[in-house]
Amino acid sequence: SITDGKSDRHEIGKLTVPAGGYAVLARVADPSLNGGVPAAYEYGEDLVLLNNPDRLVLLRPDGSEADRVDWGNGFPWPRGRSMSLVDVAADNALGRNWCLSTTAMWGGDLGSPGAPNRCTESTVDIVFSEILQNPRTTSDSDGEWFELLNRGPESVELDGFTVKDDDGDQFTIGGSLVVGAGQPVVIGRSANTAANGAAPVSYAYGDAMALHNSSDELVLLDPDGVQVDRVAWDDGRTFPDPNGASMVLADPNGDNDAGSAWCAAKVWWAGADRGTPGGPGGCDEPGGTPQLVITEVLFDPVATGDRSGEWFEIANLGGDEVDLAGWTIRDFHDDVHVIGDLTIPGGQRAVLAETGLATNGGVAADYVYGSGFHLHNTVDELVLVTPNGVVVDQIRWGTKRGFPDPVGASIELIDPSTNNALGANWCSATQPFGSGDLGTPGESGACAAPGAVVPLVVTEIMRNPSAVHDDVGEWFEVFNPTDSPVDLLGWTISDEDSDHHRIVSSTIIEPGDHAILGRSAERNSNGKVDVDYAYGPAVRLSNTADELVLSDPHGRPVDRIAWDDGSEWIRPNGASMSLVNHTIGISISGPQAIGNEPSGWCESAPAFGKGDRGTPGAPSICLVTSTPDRIVITEVHRNPASVADSLGEWIELYNADDHPVNLNGWTLRDDDWDEWKMSHHGSLVIKPGEYLVVGKLSDPSRNGGAPVEVTYGHELILYNSADELTLVDRKNRVIDRVEWKATGFAGGSGGSAQLVEPTADGRDPANWCDGTTPFGDGDLGSPGLPSVCD
Repeated sequence: SITDGKSDRHEIGKLTVPAGGYAVLARVADPSLNGGVPAAYEYGEDLVLLNNPDRLVLLRPDGSEADRVDWGNGFPWPRGRSMSLVDVAADNALGRNWCLSTTAMWGGDLGSPGAPNRCTESTVDIVFSEILQNPRTTSDSDGEWFELLNRGPESVELDGFTVKDDDGDQFTIGGSLVVGAGQPVVIGRSANTAANGAAPVSYAYGDAMALHNSSDELVLLDPDGVQVDRVAWDDGRTFPDPNGASMVLADPNGDNDAGSAWCAAKVWWAGADRGTPGGPGGCDEPGGTPQLVITEVLFDPVATGDRSGEWFEIANLGGDEVDLAGWTIRDFHDDVHVIGDLTIPGGQRAVLAETGLATNGGVAADYVYGSGFHLHNTVDELVLVTPNGVVVDQIRWGTKRGFPDPVGASIELIDPSTNNALGANWCSATQPFGSGDLGTPGESGACAAPGAVVPLVVTEIMRNPSAVHDDVGEWFEVFNPTDSPVDLLGWTISDEDSDHHRIVSSTIIEPGDHAILGRSAERNSNGKVDVDYAYGPAVRLSNTADELVLSDPHGRPVDRIAWDDGSEWIRPNGASMSLVNHTIGISISGPQAIGNEPSGWCESAPAFGKGDRGTPGAPSICLVTSTPDRIVITEVHRNPASVADSLGEWIELYNADDHPVNLNGWTLRDDDWDEWKMSHHGSLVIKPGEYLVVGKLSDPSRNGGAPVEVTYGHELILYNSADELTLVDRKNRVIDRVEWKATGFAGGSGGSAQLVEPTADGRDPANWCDGTTPFGDGDLGSPGLPSVCD
């Protein structure tokens, strides 16, 4: 038997421990649930290993004691790590003979279940210093990479080191890969610079690992399995969440555990995303770069040979002369040329050509770069880089990117002040020059300005579905109020942070019709929404404060919706936000002003698909709310001290109405994954003025003495530092909500958080107090009773 000497006791069934070997006993034996532990035996809920002082006693069948460990003073106090006996021959009753494990397990914790214990930390000082988990100019499957920095005084051979996450992605470096003292090394999905965005990848791991854009981990293990470094990013909560930029460790000698230690890269490198792979990082904006813009390119001449007649134009938009000696022109592949003698006066243009006037079709070139640099006809790039590696300007043409593809004519930027990365801001030249090709080398172009802004309107936003996960169920609706069809090809979806996606396929909205744009077009997983265009993970509609900006192909914002965290805007869970009446008051000059105001939006009423509420592709129908039942979250015990959190957490609900309320079919959830739908064989009725306590366990001998009436088991986890609880009725209406942070909120170890009175606003932390009344095994709180705050 195994016991804690008090109430916990388990009699072992069939289990054999091999001579000189180990047997692992676990609460849950399934490795997919227990963090990857290879358990030989499952003891279930009979034993609870307390985080505070506790004991394990092993009894022989006759009741005599075979071994005992009583951890308390002198023992290590781990979190996310096992306690390991340093030597199996040592006295395990002494805390000094125990250590914190250093080997990494499959699920992310540290321990060595079923294997010899290791207590020594790694002798190498190598850290993750830069991570590109969400490239924009390449696919994730080609362009993801990360950088390791050797902060130690000696070179390290990485052959045999392992990189893993907590979900099963893993690879072991095979073959020599040396990272010098004080030097970085870049490891990525692909070493092909033509495919990976020109990242200098020294070791490619292929499909063995994927860096998730939202939340994921990177763990480095030495050949003995000892954890060298670990970084876990968190979907933008504390870490940056860039798109098209790497995350950079601001101080190479700093602690990379904290999200605040990282920034989104500010410097462009030749791969067209932001980052400094293999070079010094930094979080400061590059300053003092000249205002140089690529304004014209002739990549397919016909009056001369295709190569001899190629040229491009750079405009200096600043007032000062710029000396380009030592600057580089390049593409994303192998074409590179370092400029010699060339200056561009302020406000002037310069033409750079492959050959001189005699063979280039009549272009008076300011600089000849020669035959080592080519402008490919269909798809290519042109990048202008300073001597210290800062990309000042770049374009990437191709019909799929909306650029014109003329033969015998240049492409010209309509206006040098517009975004030259957008194909819609370019046109085909119409003015002859020299030997007969069309273009205006060294002069302003003759492109017609773009027409008026097409006033499309965002009319519905599903930012927080409940029937399916946000990752697949988010969507928004766009309405065309004009009398002409509008193709969304080349339009851009973004927020005012890092989310950005350019629509890359034809998506036509007929006059007076709608289009649905969403994370996923797969109806079986997205809540059964007919999505016209799927933008994938590049855009995330935050459940708290966020923005949604719809821009036309010329980069002009057409509509913008900016919502807050619920203080003024509605915050439906399981329902869309709908523009109250999106067929009235729209002028050709732009979207209706009411669309930018909280009062212009309502909570959608009809259910669709898998049960969420909204009207995707149809006019808005607002929820006409009857007065909901007034059930209040009045007390939360999120961090018990007398028992483990997994046994002693509970929540108190109060009926502030004047009639009984049946909670059958109601839901408690947080903003992430936790959700518990209340169900009972009869009813879950709270009478007026009465309380209902729901919790992990109903047995007061094991849950700390709380009078729990209904259990939610593992469906809800109340995180101690920061979490939220939302109470939703059968109509999917949010009835009450409480949100706590790491600081500034009541409750803590051994004490509940209590709402000062049921009529107080639970969203305000000032209306919560610490529990003061002892109950059960000694924790403080008043479960099932009025709050006592004094």
